[in-house]
Amino acid sequence: MSRDGTPISWGLRLFNGRGEQQITVLLPNPFLHPETDKVLKMPDWSRLALWDELRRTRLGLPQPDPFDRSGTGFRQG
Repeated sequence: MSRDGTPISWGLRLFNGRGEQQITVLLPNPFLHPETDKVLKMPDWSRLALWDELRRTRLGLPQPDPFDRSGTGFRQG
């Protein structure tokens, strides 16, 4: 989450039966260039396609959540 409470990264965390985190898979980030990981001037919301598909197929949520596209940027440090 950013300082204003909007998302800045998307991913999937998997836990075992004791509640211990086993793996985190980070998904494409609309704020970062896909090849260089440099911060983009304008977010590429098409990079949330996999996130939207996982929400639809695994959680039964038929539409993308507008909150996922509410961020204004990615700041490091």
